Amino acid sequence: LKEDLPQTSSACIKSDSHCCCPIVSMGPAVTAWRDSLEEAWRTTGLTSVPPPEMSSNECGSPKQFVAVSVAGLRCGPNVLAWRRPCGGYTMPGGKLDEDDANILQCASRETREECNINIDPTDWEVLGTSTWTVPGKMFVLVLCATSLASYPTSFDAESLGMEVLDLFSPFKALSGNESLFELMRDKSREDAVQKGA
Repeated sequence: LKEDLPQTSSACIKSDSHCCCPIVSMGPAVTAWRDSLEEAWRTTGLTSVPPPEMSSNECGSPKQFVAVSVAGLRCGPNVLAWRRPCGGYTMPGGKLDEDDANILQCASRETREECNINIDPTDWEVLGTSTWTVPGKMFVLVLCATSLASYPTSFDAESLGMEVLDLFSPFKALSGNESLFELMRDKSREDAVQKGA
């Protein structure tokens, strides 16, 4: 089990006010943990996007940092999302590995592993970032988005629980993902306006 991140899982561990849904590992990958937010951000390979800012209550507490790809796979007003057993939705994705050249390659790898969808790393657009903190660790969430003409008719075994979610329907986002879903809604509105122009 990938022990910390509430991104993709079939299990759920509740603790106080946080929900920790571990990811099932697909292999012996080495996660790219770093000792500072700046070092973790450098692993993303992003130079034109600023890193997220730490809130005052996050400063001083995290000891390890890791970049996480969040794959925004949009088709019209819909997006692929996991419904966590502990409540709330999150998009596919996962922690950046030492073997990943950058966060875009990480997003492509995770999308292939979790959704059986092949996306070229150059086809992603970084829409924004967010953070999620557990004691001693901070996850730097990077929303990598792309638009698809259609979704696959079936997913692989790791994709059980994947849903086509209407971005404009009422739903609860998992902690740390609220702003990322809002960015996906903004992108959907922007594209609709451009198509109507």
